[in-house]
Amino acid sequence: MTVDGAYARKVVLILAAAAISTMLLSGAARALSVTATLEQPAAGLNAGTQNQLVKFAVTPDAPVFQVKITPPSGITYYGSGYDTNTSGTWNASLLAATVYWQNSTTDPILAAGVPGSFSFHVSTSATVASYNFDVTIVDASAATSSASVAVNVADLSAPALSASAVSPATPVQYAPSGAYTFSTTATDNVGVSIIKFRWNDATNYTTATTPAVTSSGSTYSIALTGSDVAPGNYTWKWYASDATGNESSTSLGTYNVTKADNPMVMYFNGNAATSYSINQGNTVNVTGSGQAVSLYKNGTLMSNPYVDLLPIGDYYFKANSSGSANYSANVVGVTYILRVMTPPPSYSISTSFPSIWRLNVFALFNITWTDLNDANGFSVALIQHNASGTDTNYTMTRITGTNTATYGLNMTQPMTLMWRVYANNSANSWNATPTYSALIGKLTPTLTLSAVPGWSVLKGVQTSVACLVDTSSVTVVLYRNGVSVSNPDIQTLVTGYYPYLCNSTATGNYSAYSVTTMMYVLGYAADVSFVKAPAIMIAPKGVSNATIVVVKNAGNASQPISLSIENITAGWYSINATSTTVTPGGTTAFLVNFTVPVTAEPKDYAGVYRAAAANRNTTSGFVLRVTPSESDTAAIDATVSDYRASIDTLLRGVAELKEDTGITNQTESEQKALDAQDKLAQVDDYVAAGDYHNAQLLLDQVKQLIADAQTALDAERQVPAAQAEQANENNLIVWGVGAGVAIVVLVLAFLLWPGKGFSPRTGSFTFKSPTEQGKQKVDDVMTKIEDLGRKFPGMKKSFAPQRIQPQQALQQPSYQPQVVRPEPAGYSFQPKPMIPAAGRFANEQPLPKIVKRPMMDTVSQKIEELKEFFKQKKRANEVDLSGRAQ
Repeated sequence: MTVDGAYARKVVLILAAAAISTMLLSGAARALSVTATLEQPAAGLNAGTQNQLVKFAVTPDAPVFQVKITPPSGITYYGSGYDTNTSGTWNASLLAATVYWQNSTTDPILAAGVPGSFSFHVSTSATVASYNFDVTIVDASAATSSASVAVNVADLSAPALSASAVSPATPVQYAPSGAYTFSTTATDNVGVSIIKFRWNDATNYTTATTPAVTSSGSTYSIALTGSDVAPGNYTWKWYASDATGNESSTSLGTYNVTKADNPMVMYFNGNAATSYSINQGNTVNVTGSGQAVSLYKNGTLMSNPYVDLLPIGDYYFKANSSGSANYSANVVGVTYILRVMTPPPSYSISTSFPSIWRLNVFALFNITWTDLNDANGFSVALIQHNASGTDTNYTMTRITGTNTATYGLNMTQPMTLMWRVYANNSANSWNATPTYSALIGKLTPTLTLSAVPGWSVLKGVQTSVACLVDTSSVTVVLYRNGVSVSNPDIQTLVTGYYPYLCNSTATGNYSAYSVTTMMYVLGYAADVSFVKAPAIMIAPKGVSNATIVVVKNAGNASQPISLSIENITAGWYSINATSTTVTPGGTTAFLVNFTVPVTAEPKDYAGVYRAAAANRNTTSGFVLRVTPSESDTAAIDATVSDYRASIDTLLRGVAELKEDTGITNQTESEQKALDAQDKLAQVDDYVAAGDYHNAQLLLDQVKQLIADAQTALDAERQVPAAQAEQANENNLIVWGVGAGVAIVVLVLAFLLWPGKGFSPRTGSFTFKSPTEQGKQKVDDVMTKIEDLGRKFPGMKKSFAPQRIQPQQALQQPSYQPQVVRPEPAGYSFQPKPMIPAAGRFANEQPLPKIVKRPMMDTVSQKIEELKEFFKQKKRANEVDLSGRAQ
């Protein structure tokens, strides 16, 4: 059976089509890109403002099914997201801090090259700056592309002024010492920078002027006084501006200050009165008070004030005013009469009052009058007092042969007695004493508390407590612990303290009174308390440190007192004495010495001091702070140095890995190493401050971060190649493999195409079998491919990168593990040995480029299938040719 030429051509065409399809498919992968710009607002966002619309124009170079916009820190999503695309409208959703548009159908949101508008509302902080929004598109294959859109946040709003007010309201009368207050409320999205008050379109007041604008929160005010505001009509206006220069103002206000009233007041010798009397021989001083006062005596203008010595008679004085710039006129004014009289008698007083009321006790008044013009001294003497409940005048009696008036008053009850005395002479000139007061106090009852058998008893003894009073006019009530009890109170009380109170209520003649005594019922003779117990004790490891604890015997008898310590290891402390006998109210001191072993862990230990008496004990908590020893601090210093070297080694390994793979993003191992570096910086701060206690606590965290970073770096080295390198090589590899397949197909077509050949057996030319004609050449091609595989072991059928693994790296003779200093007892500071990056040893072979394994497997398989196919054709063809020859 011969090979049909058409059949062979079909095989070749199928293989060529497969190669071309492979090349086309490999070339279909392309990068996705997007262009994004800000459409609105053109002037940028307003700082410190909510609910602002932001709108982006998004143009992809391929159909996309999802658009995501992430606001930067400082700008937050407010709501109402939507788009205006030609392909349809989808509501925006919020996922975490990202606003996204997602199509629920199979239609893309945006077609290739077709722009769409996407908008939503945001709120901004008060910080003025340029912010970058991240715009990301996603196509049907989940590929993404992002663009950064800068949006300026500026202060676009002027301050808002509101609630402007004046006090007092206009119009207002002038007052020289008054205050005229103007206020307003100023707010701004970023902050008010300058506030200004414009007065009468002439004067500007600020926070730096006198008077100054003051503030309380967002309210600003200024107070003008009478020296600033004379009567008249004024205008006022507030201005506010921010740091950007945005300014706003209130509407123009008006303020009307009228002239003040001008009341007239007349004073006679400093006394303001409607009329006034003065004795002959005394100088009179008449003063008219007001603004621009004119003073008249009997219709004649006089000086103001008017001072003179006048004869007996009546004089008319008038004060008025024609007004001034600040005060209105008062032409009516005031008119008063001054009477100059014959001098009245003078007096001297002798009185006697009981300080405490008693029955049938009198108050005695003796007033002696003297008159230069009247030998009798006085004509009539009156006394006015309130003993009856109202002020009443009573006539006093002259003591025979004297100028003394006398009066006796029986005090019927305690009270505050108010009294004064009047007298005149033969010329009917009266004189009066001032009003005096005398306190006649209530009588205090005598209260007595008695206790049988006494005020201090032992538990179980019956007591009887009684309250006694010295008068039947007073009622008493007995209280125990604030609760009323019977009088007497007979009880058998339990151990404790019982205050007894005997109380009397006030009556008309007796004041309220009370007495208190404490009943002590003793159930024991011992009590104890701490006088001094240090709350914290610092104890460096291996060093002794002592303190003194002072305990008081608060009982009523001598007793032994002991001190013990709880919750602290027994071997870490000692007490100088086990027990000491202390007298009542006395104290005893215990010397406590702490010696913490070097093996102890430095930290705070909660302990308890316990002071114990015969049947009472008390406790006081304290903290034993164990700090590192000198050797520990040296070890900590060494460990800090070791950890710093370990972190440097880690960061170098990360840098080498990123250089080999082309990774630009921060890796997990890099983040862990940087965290360890930051934490170690805090340790350095503690060490610099001498705080090795807190430094040691942080070192454990540094150690764990170093270990985590090493683990992450080991895992990252297992990845065959970085994603960036593989993406760059994929197209070249696929095209290369596709071209190789095409060449192999064309070579096979050439080798296997039927041709003529001379047959020695028949002595003529015959068509040779394709297998006979091309077998050797096919074998040669396969030999070349196998040679290529031997030269590049990485392209064998496993096609795995031949890198040395971290476990193998530790066995390389060129690697020397890091030496770590011995750790002090009680600490664990050793860092994990650093494993160098794979591929960094002298005996490592250069690595080949990574070849896409599935494609090479397919090529090898297809060639093997062709070889087997033509072997079968050869056998069948030989049988056919032998038949023809015969």
